[in-house]
Amino acid sequence: MNIKEANEVDSVSYTTDFGFTFSAGLLFQLNWIDPNGAFEGRKNFGLQNTYLDLFITKQTAPVNPDDPDTSTDMAYGAGLRVEF
Repeated sequence: MNIKEANEVDSVSYTTDFGFTFSAGLLFQLNWIDPNGAFEGRKNFGLQNTYLDLFITKQTAPVNPDDPDTSTDMAYGAGLRVEF
């Protein structure tokens, strides 16, 4: 990761070593809610499935302890995932 911080007086840039990102989640299929709509979507557009996506993600600190800490807290998210 390349990081650059600047203000009116000074500018500093860093390049960090690699780190890890972990994600876990669940997909809930939504086709059963509207079977006729799911059938029409498949027939007309090739839409196979629609899911509600719930997930958590965490980024760890870089491997090199001298690099700036780019770790994050757990981030929670939700989205709509479609499968063609």
